Amino acid sequence: MKIGARSISIAVATMSVAVHASPTFAQSPSPSTSPSASASPSASPSVLPSGTPGNLNTATSPLGEFLVDGNGKSLYVFKNDAMSKSNCSGDCETAWPPLKVQNGAIPYVPTASGDVQDTLLGTLFRDDGLSQVSYNTQPLYYYSGDTQAGQTNGQGLNQFGANWYLVKPDGTALTSSPSPSPSPGPSSSASPSPSPSP
Repeated sequence: MKIGARSISIAVATMSVAVHASPTFAQSPSPSTSPSASASPSASPSVLPSGTPGNLNTATSPLGEFLVDGNGKSLYVFKNDAMSKSNCSGDCETAWPPLKVQNGAIPYVPTASGDVQDTLLGTLFRDDGLSQVSYNTQPLYYYSGDTQAGQTNGQGLNQFGANWYLVKPDGTALTSSPSPSPSPGPSSSASPSPSPSP
């Protein structure tokens, strides 16, 4: 019985040592609730900052009401363009610079002020890959001959195969032409009085 008791005692001690010598496993950290640092930024279009050309507005002159950019410069449509497709490049693009909104690879979304209709605003991609503002699906341009805000020197010109017009807030071309300056009337000098009869 003594030998048996000793054997049982040794076996219990061995199990106790084995239990205490078992490795412990570290608890896995809970997943972080912060966003992943590897997430790439969205490439969706951004909103234009205020005071930039892509903030469209309207102006009024004797011609009527028409679209201007955020700095008050007149905007035109080219009647040779197709829907959402510019047909003006090369020398045409030099004379009639397109209204582009681009920041690197990300185009900005144009914004509407005044009587500009937000639902008619859009953008299209030109052959050079840059984004151009459109209105009622028509690409918008400046005229190089307009050097100051409010000038409309390009109105009604026929260049590069078609006419160029300012744009009404409803999206149609403003086809009225500047009124010619009135010519000076005949001289109002008094006619000589009849000489007295002898």
